[in-house]
Amino acid sequence: KPLQTTSTTLVDLLSADPDYIQLLRLLQRTRLIPTLNKLNGSTLFAPTNDAVQRHSVWTRFLAREDEEIQANDNINEQVRQTLLYHLLNYTLPTFPPAQNEVATYNTLHFPRIPVSPPSPNPPPAPPWVPLPGGSLHNESQRLRAAVRGDGDALDGSTKAYVDVDASGQNGTPVVKEPVSGTNCLLVGINDVLEVPKSLAAIIKDTPELSYLVNVLPEAQMQSLEKDPGLTVFLPEDDAWGVLHPVIRLYLESPFARGDLKWIVGMHVADGKLGYSDRFGEATRIRTIEGNKLRVNASSPDGITVSGAALRQRDVFASNGVLHTVSSLLLPPDSFTLNAEKYLLALNCSSFVGLLRSVNLTDLVTDQDAEYTILAPRDDVLDVIESTGHGGGSFPEKGTDELKKSLR
Repeated sequence: KPLQTTSTTLVDLLSADPDYIQLLRLLQRTRLIPTLNKLNGSTLFAPTNDAVQRHSVWTRFLAREDEEIQANDNINEQVRQTLLYHLLNYTLPTFPPAQNEVATYNTLHFPRIPVSPPSPNPPPAPPWVPLPGGSLHNESQRLRAAVRGDGDALDGSTKAYVDVDASGQNGTPVVKEPVSGTNCLLVGINDVLEVPKSLAAIIKDTPELSYLVNVLPEAQMQSLEKDPGLTVFLPEDDAWGVLHPVIRLYLESPFARGDLKWIVGMHVADGKLGYSDRFGEATRIRTIEGNKLRVNASSPDGITVSGAALRQRDVFASNGVLHTVSSLLLPPDSFTLNAEKYLLALNCSSFVGLLRSVNLTDLVTDQDAEYTILAPRDDVLDVIESTGHGGGSFPEKGTDELKKSLR
């Protein structure tokens, strides 16, 4: 009599537990059941029915009729990508991790710009195959888990959390004991895991980066929104506080866009993603402006980047990873203000405009020149132009008379 073998798949485990009815419906609607059956080893962090019902996007998706979904969106990109963020294509040998350990996993979520507008046409490849590529240089999105003390427990008990930060904080709790099948593991969790946002969105949501958010031109923020595979080391607010007040005034003016683009470029790399577990004792990272940042993961004071302390590390984003640092990562004397930039910072932009109109900018851009400049502020020039007070207005822009007057 032939031997009969039986196996228990993730789909079997989900079907056997009434807590996963809603999740199973989502997997069916997004055509991910074949994915689960195809994987030779898998771990699923499974939101319970209550978690699904609290998630507005998934609830609206489940409320739609099948025919409506097929007619308007045959890809279901957003829901599918979020589900893939809950799935690993390997079986964890142990879960949860040991206490005081922050474990990092690679999910099957490959961030990419979603298909827009939704198309009724079938996907270009079988929908049960997650497509590599995307905005992390062919890497999938990472996910962390940790075990920490339960603050509400009086007996010192611990609890496992998924989607924690680099310090093992925050995250969603594991609410059901892990269940093993045949080369698979099912872990019940209390909330839907949200895929990481873009670097730009995360930067805007980080209180310690509020100064940079206030001064950064929109064009650079758009780059942080869309450019793929970025490793970003951004100075926190107190790092900018050490600058001379006039330099900060200049950076806060509308005339500093080019300098701000350069400053941010000195803190951004676009090569292989710079997660902190890839840092060594003497790691060199080339930025998009060409300078090399020196990363030391063996410093007694913790990880340092060109001498600055790494404060927040490994903030995962859809298009890269964010670290914050304690100081600006600029070489000494690489950013200084000439007289023109001082004038712009001190609200003398109209006077600078007059100099530019007659090609006298060398008087205020030459770092070695020594002049005493008597420059009227913009509001003073406005009064002179409108009232003739003080002997009338300057000659017309671009004229020899103006050039003689300014000299």
